[in-house]
Amino acid sequence: MSKKGKKTQRNLSDEEQLLLFQQKMLAEEEMIKKKERLLSQFLKDKLAKEEHNSALNLNKINTQWRMVLREVKTRALRKDIEILSQTFERVVDCKDSVIKSLAKDLSEAEEQHAQALRGHLHSVDQLLALQRCRLSLLEESYNMELETLTKEFETERKTIIDQHEKEIRYLQDVFMAMEQNYIDSEYEGKLEFQSMWDDLKNKVPLLPFVLL
Repeated sequence: MSKKGKKTQRNLSDEEQLLLFQQKMLAEEEMIKKKERLLSQFLKDKLAKEEHNSALNLNKINTQWRMVLREVKTRALRKDIEILSQTFERVVDCKDSVIKSLAKDLSEAEEQHAQALRGHLHSVDQLLALQRCRLSLLEESYNMELETLTKEFETERKTIIDQHEKEIRYLQDVFMAMEQNYIDSEYEGKLEFQSMWDDLKNKVPLLPFVLL
């Protein structure tokens, strides 16, 4: 059979051989391209798988890293909370001490104020008692002076009234004397006039109509 193949190969022309060679080259080229496509797809799939695995691993790493950070942060926060708690307790103790001191000072101040108020009220009571005593003495002195002035006023008033009444009586007597004097003078004037009239009538009897 090999002899037959060799014989067939020898019987091929150059053109046929060239065509066969070209077909073989095309087949090999197609095979190479197919291998390249397969290799490229394989590489792409492998790259996608690697990228997927890398993303998963990165996610896991990030998750673990977050967990580590949370744990570290939690420890730091716990430590800070513990420090803040201790600081707060010290501050509260200090504040309690200050409050107790202030409460003691306030109690002492209230006691001092109460004592001062009692002393002030006692002094005020003494001053009021002294003032009442002074007012009583002043009232008594005023009443005595008022009584003295009243007596003096009444005496002086009585004296003035008596003097006034004396002056009125004197004026009345003077008036009555003047009136009596006037009456006497008028009467004497009338008498004198009547006497003169009578003398005149006796001297001029013919002229009575003139007088009328």
